[in-house]
Amino acid sequence: ELRQDKKQAKKNIVNYDISNNKNDLFRPKEIYKEIISADEENSTKLFLSSEFAKENGTSFIFSDRTIDVLEKNYNKESIYTKIIVNLRHFARIDLFVIKNNYLGHINLNTLMPFSFMLKDNISITKGMVSVPLFESSMIPEKSYKLLERVKDEINIVLKSIIPGLTIEVNTIKEALTKEGEVGRNIELTSKRGDVEIPLKYESEGIKKIISILSALIAMYNNENVCVVVDELDAGIFEFLLGELLEIFKGYAKGQLIFTSHNLRPLEVLDKNDIIFTTMNPNNRYIKLKYVRESNNLRDFYLRGIFLGGQDEIIYQKTKSYDINRSFRKAGIMYEE
Repeated sequence: ELRQDKKQAKKNIVNYDISNNKNDLFRPKEIYKEIISADEENSTKLFLSSEFAKENGTSFIFSDRTIDVLEKNYNKESIYTKIIVNLRHFARIDLFVIKNNYLGHINLNTLMPFSFMLKDNISITKGMVSVPLFESSMIPEKSYKLLERVKDEINIVLKSIIPGLTIEVNTIKEALTKEGEVGRNIELTSKRGDVEIPLKYESEGIKKIISILSALIAMYNNENVCVVVDELDAGIFEFLLGELLEIFKGYAKGQLIFTSHNLRPLEVLDKNDIIFTTMNPNNRYIKLKYVRESNNLRDFYLRGIFLGGQDEIIYQKTKSYDINRSFRKAGIMYEE
């Protein structure tokens, strides 16, 4: 309950541990007991939902089975049910999580994945479509039209990020798919002026930007959208990375969360927007202390590596002498 006339302590919405037993599946306990008391069969239904989630490596709390218990067998109108249902809706519609292994196909030149969100007056379409890079691909007409819309949206921004560059979806031939539907054999290409080449020959960084650009466009224009990218900096030119971050910081309506090994974000983002990893597995993430507004955060971070001064060790220092000696020692073994 939210009340303006008094302050209340924060409470966990839900706390689930995969090792919990049947009689104590999740907390808060009072909510769980209330759900069970509404119908004794709810205990069995929730337990089966948790076992199904474990077996398939999926969510228990946000699964269809658990939501069904909350809406049909507990109280569809309760604030608790509405919070869980709306969180799931947010994750399905407005949350993009782009992992490093998702982009690994780009590095191997096997697939070109496109994360996208398209809106019109009737509906929102969100998802991911992958197209082979190494060979032409047969896709249904419906997927082709979707890919064309994603391509048109991407090209508006792409040619301003990388001057003169656009991507094209070229139809090699039309044919029937194995399902008997009309389909198109397509190939992705990149185009600069009159020069057009297969997209697979572009750099890793360019292909990565193209892959996530539709999701970034949605984040830029919609305050509800959150985009999470693993290793955003990988393969992207450092100066361009800084320019993109400055634009997002100043004008994006949504939220961007990313991991990075590059120190360029330290020169662009505010200190309160950055979290650092530590060497302590029990306290893995911290914000740097004693940072003043006049400090260059990049220099301050490097000084913290060399001199310490933070609550945790933020980098396991190496010794150039030891590295040099180990190279020399390995060379002697190689000669033998």
